[in-house]
Amino acid sequence: MTHLTFSGFSFLINDFNKTLTEIHTGTSKSHAKQRAAFIAAEAFRRDPTKQNAARFSEAVFVWGGPRTYGKLTPKLDAWNEHVFQWLSTQAECSPREIIACGIFEGVGVSYASKHLRIIEPTKYATLDSVLERELGYARNPSGYARFINDLLEFKEQAHIKAPLGDIEQAIYELIQARSKKKIVQ
Repeated sequence: MTHLTFSGFSFLINDFNKTLTEIHTGTSKSHAKQRAAFIAAEAFRRDPTKQNAARFSEAVFVWGGPRTYGKLTPKLDAWNEHVFQWLSTQAECSPREIIACGIFEGVGVSYASKHLRIIEPTKYATLDSVLERELGYARNPSGYARFINDLLEFKEQAHIKAPLGDIEQAIYELIQARSKKKIVQ
C-alpha cells in the first residue's frame, strides 16, 4: 500500500510520514507559534487559573490567526471566564459536547477546536474552513463529532501511533501543499 485516504483525500504514505516527522521534530511551518501555545497549555494544566487560561487562549489565537482575537476585545473578560470554565470541565465530555461548550459569540467551531487541539492533542484536532471545504465536514458540533470519529477510525485502520491533533495537522498540511501546487501549475 503506497497511499492513504482520509475522507476522500488521497495522499502518499511517505508524504504523510514525512509531514508527521516534521510536526514531531518541530520543523513544520507553523511550529514556532504553535510551540508557544503548547507551552501556555502546559502552564494551564499545571496551574489551572483564570490568568493561565487567558494566556493559553491568547497564544492559541496568535498561532491560529489573531483576527478573531481582535474581534473578541470588547468581550475579552467574558471570553476568558468562558475559556476557564470550559477547559476546566472538558475531561468528562464527548467531542460533540465539548466543542458545543467551547462556542462563544464570535468564536465558532474552528477556534474552539484549535483550543482543544492544543490543550489535548491526543484526543482532539482542529476543524477549520480548509478541512470543511476540502473534506466536507460541517463546522458545527455534529460535524466536529463526525470528524473526530473519522480521525480515530483512520488512525486505527492505518495503525498510526501519532496523536490525533498531529494526524489532522499532517492532513491539513498535505491539503495546503496540494492546493499551492495547483495554484503554481
